[in-house]
Amino acid sequence: MSKSILSFLTIVVGAALLLAGCGDDQQEAETISVLQRQYSVEPFEAYRDRALRIIDGKRLYQVEWDLFYSSEKDLYDHYRSRVEQDVDKSTAIVDQSTGQHVLFLGTTAVNIRYCVSTNFGSQHDQVVADIAVATKGWQDTANVRFKYVSSRDSNCAQADSQIDVAVIQGGSASACATPPSLPPATLPVWCPNPLGSLAIDYASWRWSWLSSYPNLQAIGVLRHELGHILGLRHEHVRGPSCESPVVCNGSACLGSDYLTDYDVNSVMHYPQCQGVATTSWPISPLDGIGIRKLYGMPAAWYVAPVLSG
Repeated sequence: MSKSILSFLTIVVGAALLLAGCGDDQQEAETISVLQRQYSVEPFEAYRDRALRIIDGKRLYQVEWDLFYSSEKDLYDHYRSRVEQDVDKSTAIVDQSTGQHVLFLGTTAVNIRYCVSTNFGSQHDQVVADIAVATKGWQDTANVRFKYVSSRDSNCAQADSQIDVAVIQGGSASACATPPSLPPATLPVWCPNPLGSLAIDYASWRWSWLSSYPNLQAIGVLRHELGHILGLRHEHVRGPSCESPVVCNGSACLGSDYLTDYDVNSVMHYPQCQGVATTSWPISPLDGIGIRKLYGMPAAWYVAPVLSG
């Protein structure tokens, strides 16, 4: 969508919102209908049906790959915001109630405690080894530090006073992470898992749908999910769209903040969304620039001053 069309769309919708604020729901619905026709936007009914998932017996609506809504009303509110404002996700999560990034703050960023559930069974030691490599990638890139608290493995379900991230067995052929600092009011608009959990399916690894991406291994998936834990959102929605009704074309994105230019090589970019099929999901140079804007440089990068005698 060109900037000129976007500006026009914003003006039209601004008037529509004023009318809706007066309680004219029919006027609002008609405005949405006009915009759908004018800009070839997918009708809400089709958007809703495509988003429906049954997860652990619960009806949830999944959009943009990592957002989950528990009711049709909440899904419609999200759909409406995208149609009206041409907004989507970007790189860093922003708590809309405060306008602040969703991050580990202060000294907590250099003491992110995690456990690995014993429910992984015979694969437990492999998960421990893989996540150690994945956390090191982020530690080598920004001023964050992860601490493995093995004493909590037998009671590792979700974040509490003793751990910040619980690494747990996930759903079939998938992985999902929920930042512990995500505002509770946002739930279940992230993953259908407790705050401070990183869920990944090791029981059926290597997942069949990864056959088109031969270099993508569990360590890369863990690096990606840890990016979410640190407050990063998906990158692919900023580029060629694999999500309807709209993509974010450089406008201010709802609940997000741009940290860098669009990066097809990002660890947060899905390969199946016109990404890099040969990726192993490394942390790209632009990922490094973005995460350091949030957390600063690793302490090891600072050079001690040379004192003259």
